[in-house]
Amino acid sequence: MTNNRTNNTSITFRQANNVTAECDKESRSRGQGGFGIQVDACSFWNFNLLLGTDECLIITAKRANFHTLGHELRHCIQANWHK
Repeated sequence: MTNNRTNNTSITFRQANNVTAECDKESRSRGQGGFGIQVDACSFWNFNLLLGTDECLIITAKRANFHTLGHELRHCIQANWHK
């Protein structure tokens, strides 16, 4: 927990039938260009400096396991994204 970027984040979960397509769509809407590979889940972090809010969106399949959720949640609090 010492590597956390934040300890106060609002989390939104979005469930998708096609996780890769939904993650690519969200990535492109943020100007990030998509993933280019199949993914089981993804997360996107927002910090609004004016409002002082941290928000994180996690996209998973309708049935996601604990490992997948934990992995994405860790991205939300540590902001340590894959390259």
